[in-house]
Amino acid sequence: MGGKIVLFGGRLIDSECGIDETGDLGIENGRITHIGGSPLKSSGFAPEGDWNEAEFEGARVINCAGKIVSPGFIDLHVHLREPGGEAKETIETGTAAAVRGGYTTVCAMPNTAPPIADKTVVSYVQERADEVGHCRVMPIGAITRARAGEGLAPYEGMIARGVTLFSDDGDDIDNAGLLLRAMEELSSWPATVCIHAEIKSLTFGGVIHEGVVAAKLGYLGIPPVSETVAIARAIIIAEHIGAPVHICHLSCAGSIELVRYAKAKGLPVTAEVTPHHLLLTDEAVERSGAVAKVNPPLRSEFDRKLLVAALSDKTIDCIATDHAPHTRDEKETGVENAPFGIVGLETATGLLWKHLVMENQLSIERFLDALTARPAHILTASQAPRDDKLKPALTERGRRFHEMIEQGFCTLTKGAVADITVFDPDCEWKVEQSEFVSKAKFSPFEGWDAQGRAHATIVGGNVRYMAGIFKQQ
Repeated sequence: MGGKIVLFGGRLIDSECGIDETGDLGIENGRITHIGGSPLKSSGFAPEGDWNEAEFEGARVINCAGKIVSPGFIDLHVHLREPGGEAKETIETGTAAAVRGGYTTVCAMPNTAPPIADKTVVSYVQERADEVGHCRVMPIGAITRARAGEGLAPYEGMIARGVTLFSDDGDDIDNAGLLLRAMEELSSWPATVCIHAEIKSLTFGGVIHEGVVAAKLGYLGIPPVSETVAIARAIIIAEHIGAPVHICHLSCAGSIELVRYAKAKGLPVTAEVTPHHLLLTDEAVERSGAVAKVNPPLRSEFDRKLLVAALSDKTIDCIATDHAPHTRDEKETGVENAPFGIVGLETATGLLWKHLVMENQLSIERFLDALTARPAHILTASQAPRDDKLKPALTERGRRFHEMIEQGFCTLTKGAVADITVFDPDCEWKVEQSEFVSKAKFSPFEGWDAQGRAHATIVGGNVRYMAGIFKQQ
């Protein structure tokens, strides 16, 4: 646990709790002790001139004037690649990228080698995160055994360790009956199925969006129907079972309409969108080649605008980076052969603030809600009733996670866990991939202007990142 910290004079925002005021936030022993007002001033604290930090009555005081102090940012969709893909990323480098981007919690997708598909690999990821991680790492368990698409994974051992999200991300579940069985079993636990919406037989071997750019460049295209059919199937099965379902990385207009339909019916369906689908179109492939090759693919300008609008009106719940690092050698094999995926942890918030919030396409409140309260609800499986859920025999780690939920997770309330992001909305910068701390130093956003950046990232009362410095205690 960290010592006593006071975040002085920042704009405290937590839309979930109805907080938007200028004042101090106190932290001690890893928990929030005070919200609002300025007790430091009443105690005679009066620094002069420009200052970043000070010591006062045994507390570390961080100047947050002009900055936003919010619950810590959460990313529901990150590929840390460890175990098995350490040449691309590691838990250490991925979480360093995360705290630099202001994230206090990241959810690690299970397409590793071996996959996160049983309690042993879950424990490995958690222990590595304890050893070398900079932020919280919540493993996402595989839906199918060994993530092979055949048979259900052993859920109980993973749930006992605090796992609440399950996905075969990178692949959808081809067998509809198996998906139904997975939803049926997981719906009895405090858990949620996360759908990588892609019917492989409808992608026709495509590599980018089926549209004008694909035709111009001579590439096979991926039609939106490959995504929308998968989402429709998942929603229909979820409604039949009465199970919650979360849809990963929406990319097209038809997907938005399906999620809107499900929510209008009152179904516990949630959805995420990536920064690259909000800001880029398939024309980025023409400019950047395989660096802009992602799955689902970047779509048309029509789709992009509708995604922004759907995030704004809460049809889409949250922003998730789908941070998917690869080696430069892999990406240099060309659009047709290169793997899908780009990195996003270090660029997401600055690009979205600059190009959506400052352009009045997304409110400050919705921006923060999509990074904090909404992903927190999904991660903690609290978008569906919990009282009637089975409770496994929790391990010590699982018990601590559920206690953290009960005491306050991702919220500015007294006694809650002090996971805090201090965001500087006025910091202007330019995306320079050579400066990434992620191992994957390439981005279709290279050279873009950005504004807004994490000034401090605090995890459990410990300052893990501050103005370019990692793991300050």
